Amino acid sequence: MSTETLIWLFPIVFMLHDFEELIMIPPWIRLHGDDVARRFPFLAGTIGRFRTVSASGTAMMVLLMFALVAGITLVSALFGLVNLWAGAVVVFLLHFLVHIGQFLAYRGYVPAIVTSIPGAIWCVAALFTLSERSLLDWAQVGLWTLAGMVLTAAWLAAAHHIGARFDRWLRGAFPRGF
Repeated sequence: MSTETLIWLFPIVFMLHDFEELIMIPPWIRLHGDDVARRFPFLAGTIGRFRTVSASGTAMMVLLMFALVAGITLVSALFGLVNLWAGAVVVFLLHFLVHIGQFLAYRGYVPAIVTSIPGAIWCVAALFTLSERSLLDWAQVGLWTLAGMVLTAAWLAAAHHIGARFDRWLRGAFPRGF
């Protein structure tokens, strides 16, 4: 597989994972949210926030995160910034590892575990492939990973804020019975 193809697979892997989250989080939270809040009290606030966001608000958040992934992929492909891309993939791998940790802690299905395991394997395989081709400078990848973690945290916070505002706007723009 060409390096360019490998790079362009990133947004596809991202969307497959986020489709699982979009589809499964709302019903899973309805069915298991109280159990999660009881077993893991520090997550009670997060569970409460997930209960208040509509499917449209969640889709807005996913759109914004996809824009970040697609933008990084585009810039990486156009300008040959493989280390930037690899840093983003490492951040995504860490995200998958969080889901795997959630699965192990909960000891049952959690939204996104179905795509997290193959997604994590893809991340490792992609990074290994580029490393084998001597395309990665691991010091730069490490710096891009740290920068990516900060950017992702800020972007995710903004996406949640925008998603919640979008929800409020939708409720005002489309009153019941519309």
